[in-house]
Amino acid sequence: MTLETLDLATAYGEELRSLRLAAGMTQEHASKALGVARANYTRSELGAHTPRLESFLRAAAFYKVEPVDLFRRVLERARARAVVPA
Repeated sequence: MTLETLDLATAYGEELRSLRLAAGMTQEHASKALGVARANYTRSELGAHTPRLESFLRAAAFYKVEPVDLFRRVLERARARAVVPA
């Protein structure tokens, strides 16, 4: 299994949603706090796009998660979702 075979965008979106819900926020509140359009935030949660590094770091800071820990959590989610060919 390599990074190329992992769906990191979907895993990031799932983790972003998990953090938002744990904080008791709506997408509207989170998007405003992060300075992005709600539609873009929603696309991130749906895994429709991969975040730029600065967006990733901004989200980590907003949710009070160390960037390395957020990346680790995303990578674990992606690995758990990966289909390993037989």
